[in-house]
Amino acid sequence: MVMKYRLHLAASTSLMFCSALTANAQTPASDQSSASINLGSVTANGQAGGYVAPSGTGTRAQAVAKQKDAPNILFVQPASEIRKRPDSNGAEAFRRIPGVAMQSDSGFGRFLTIRGLAEDLNATEYAGVDLPAVNTNANPGGGSRGVSLDFLPPGLIGGAQVIATLTPDIPATGLGGVADILPPELPVDGRPVLNVTAAGGYTPAQGHGLAEGSITAGGHFAIPGMASMQNNKPFSFIGSFGYFNASPGIFDEEEGYTNPTVAGQPSMLNYLQLRRYNNNRITQGTAGEFAFDPNTAVHLYVRGMYSYDNESIQKNELYLQNLDGTNGGAVIDNGNNDFTATGANLNKYYENSAERVGMTFLEGGGQFIVDNLVTLNVHSAYTEGFDKFTRDYVSNFNSNDQNLTVDYNASNPALRTYSVSDASGAAVNPADASNFSFTDLTNYPSHTTDKIYDNGFDASAPTTFFNTLGTFKVGGNFSLRSRNRLQNTISLTPVNGPFSLPSVTGGQPGQTDYGNTYPVGPNLNYDEFFAIPYGPLQPATDQVANLQGYQHDSENIYAGFAQEDVQFGKFEALAGARVEATQDSFTAYGSTTSAGGTTTVNATPTTNSISYVNLFPTFQMKYAFTNALQGRFSYSTGIARPGFQQINPAVSVTFNGAAVGAGNLITKGNPNLKPMTGDSFDLALGYFTQHGGLLEADAFQKDFKNYVIANSFFQGGNQFQTFSNINGAVARGVTLEAIQNLYFLPKPLDGLGLEANATYVDATADVIPGQGRSILPQTYPLTINATESYKTGPFEFDVDETYNSRNLYTVASDPSTNIYTQPVLQLDVSAFYNVTPKLQVFFQGNNLTNYKLEFTQSASSTFPVQREYYGQKFIVGVHYALGS
Repeated sequence: MVMKYRLHLAASTSLMFCSALTANAQTPASDQSSASINLGSVTANGQAGGYVAPSGTGTRAQAVAKQKDAPNILFVQPASEIRKRPDSNGAEAFRRIPGVAMQSDSGFGRFLTIRGLAEDLNATEYAGVDLPAVNTNANPGGGSRGVSLDFLPPGLIGGAQVIATLTPDIPATGLGGVADILPPELPVDGRPVLNVTAAGGYTPAQGHGLAEGSITAGGHFAIPGMASMQNNKPFSFIGSFGYFNASPGIFDEEEGYTNPTVAGQPSMLNYLQLRRYNNNRITQGTAGEFAFDPNTAVHLYVRGMYSYDNESIQKNELYLQNLDGTNGGAVIDNGNNDFTATGANLNKYYENSAERVGMTFLEGGGQFIVDNLVTLNVHSAYTEGFDKFTRDYVSNFNSNDQNLTVDYNASNPALRTYSVSDASGAAVNPADASNFSFTDLTNYPSHTTDKIYDNGFDASAPTTFFNTLGTFKVGGNFSLRSRNRLQNTISLTPVNGPFSLPSVTGGQPGQTDYGNTYPVGPNLNYDEFFAIPYGPLQPATDQVANLQGYQHDSENIYAGFAQEDVQFGKFEALAGARVEATQDSFTAYGSTTSAGGTTTVNATPTTNSISYVNLFPTFQMKYAFTNALQGRFSYSTGIARPGFQQINPAVSVTFNGAAVGAGNLITKGNPNLKPMTGDSFDLALGYFTQHGGLLEADAFQKDFKNYVIANSFFQGGNQFQTFSNINGAVARGVTLEAIQNLYFLPKPLDGLGLEANATYVDATADVIPGQGRSILPQTYPLTINATESYKTGPFEFDVDETYNSRNLYTVASDPSTNIYTQPVLQLDVSAFYNVTPKLQVFFQGNNLTNYKLEFTQSASSTFPVQREYYGQKFIVGVHYALGS
């Protein structure tokens, strides 16, 4: 019995060690027979006989093998596939993974929703370490926890995976799932890596060019003269640089409605805003890892990543305002959605901003195998997300005539027509700069940082129970988070008094919005505009705004876990639990606004601290019916802590500000909010076909406790706007995934291939008390991704489709004023030609369907409130891969 136990220990230790070698890119034994496997961005050797080494950074076949071998449910997109798509950033790369939908803005992907849960309720990791938030000003949920992945160029991603069911050794954040960014890795065969991509292109919407490129290089080496070690090349390094530069231009039309909108009723407008954006975005970053492996028992590493996007935008906008007679005028309903509004006015709005959004990541750690039995892992990491507006100048020019008549027709939701005249009936050209004069200028620079210090350790050892072979793992982690937001609002006034708009538009041509549909007039000549001397207008009011924008939050999480992963015949089961103790502190300034509109900020900030402990058990099992057919059952648990704005302790009171009656409006966060927790159940069946194919169906249900909703209610004559917890929220659905090369068809059809996934989610709760169940905000009921490919000889052609169904974006107290996004269908094409085994040329067309990002008031598409479109991107380039 003792000998049998030792054999089990030896076998288990060997398996653990081999796994560690693969994960940490160490050099395998030189006498191992192997067959070359193309990894795309890297190359590795697998054992002869058809064995495919699981990897999230290699080929599609290796990614499928990783999904098959993992004890939990995950979905993997390897770097070799990411490189083949015409994506601009990390969010656009992740949105092709099953269960993931993407929120976009300003022409680029930003936030991810996973399995029906909004971005604030999921987690994002780099190399297994939780990342803090970036781009908090654009967070649609307002919780400031979601990670916007537009800071990350695709060339920096070694692989992307979504962890659908959590295990105890993973932080418990991520009710929908975890978006895990894998850093580039070296091949296990010891060969050097050199991959270079260079491309340029054109965006026809506003006639601009684009450029992108990436390089990944690395290898193993020894230092001359150094004492010999078991590993003759104990040092290794891999580094990556990614770059993307584009100025796509944005056309935007926005409007608001006077009354709640109901299908079939007139579309009387309150305003119509025509917006043309000239934007430039440069996304770039570097990532790398240096490792030291003197022998088979020691692995030390330092890895880092620094990536950001710089975006500058000039906005030229024309507003038609007071189209419903609310400014002392009148409105006539002429029938057929045609209206005449008197007392209307025009406004020219300009914004000139520069913003840097990014992430810094640094981690050091090691793995140690003690007595060929116990594997120890330690790490310490620092990561910082940042969002900095170095400038955000907003200027307004009002129409010289504030008593205009606007005739407009809103019968066609795709095209609003209008004409403007003065009181005498003379026509007024709203795009003529001479009709406007300066009114105000404000600069809104701000700086938000979100920092996490993460430290962890774990120990694992082989186990045998009743003829099983397993691994017991135990560990702990503590994460210290600090979030700060500062703003420095500065209102300015011209020293020499107001001036006309034509005096600061010299040499600027007239511009149009929405594909030459709406003239909006000339842009500012910013040299002329900023040459005018300005002085501070209202320092005291600006100081009030800056204090209201201040926030300091801290969140410390202390965790411990234990888990057992056992295999017995065709069964594998993982069971365990994680405990997380959370300590939160939130600080912000409250304020009071008088009935006359004067706001006073409290002399001291309000601070609130809370603490709580949560237990997260899990049981996950898979069964191999055959080598190809696999079934899974999973029970996992997770948490989503309240958003930083939702739990903000500051109270703002506006006297006589209630929407109904003469009561006060009281706006506050809820420091007593409980964290949202969830129980997730998955039942999956996967069939793994030859040549790395996969057919899989995963049915899931998520039951949530303490789901956080916004509240607006009246009490004692006052209106309260705050947040509360509810129970009964649920998300249930199914994910289907198919990956198959049709090699079994007769030539030339044997070059066809298909990759497709679809996720249907029914996520509901009593979002608005008293109005029954409704869909959860930021939930896409249906997402579909498909790639049809054809390969023959050196040629490959891919067609990619992405579909997102309608989405409830924000919830209002009246369902008819809820804001929805309308369905999106995007079509991309790519063509590749291998000139040599190492050199490839390619062409890509992005967004050939020219989809609109369209928001509507109510679910009906007849009431649009915003429509942005960005046009296509066309790209040509070359790719060089050493060792392919």
